[in-house]
Amino acid sequence: MISFCDVEFHYQELSNQAKVLDKLSFEVYRNEKVAIVGESGKGKTTVLNLIIGLLKPQRGKVLFMARILLLSMKLSYALELVTSARIAFSTISP
Repeated sequence: MISFCDVEFHYQELSNQAKVLDKLSFEVYRNEKVAIVGESGKGKTTVLNLIIGLLKPQRGKVLFMARILLLSMKLSYALELVTSARIAFSTISP
């Protein structure tokens, strides 16, 4: 299971430092199919980067099986999810 618990994230280079993610919470269970859909620049890639550990949330927690894992374990698990099409990302136009 992947769990986001009240995750907040913003990029430092944004002049107004608007939050890309504001108290995002969700759970994805093994063999569950999930699609993350949204407009360009709304945080889809940020969510994936938080899952695999390339980014760290400013607040909240990203958990795997109810614990924080090492980067190598996150990468392995995320690769399994993405390659088996359990998580899909899509951009929509307004």
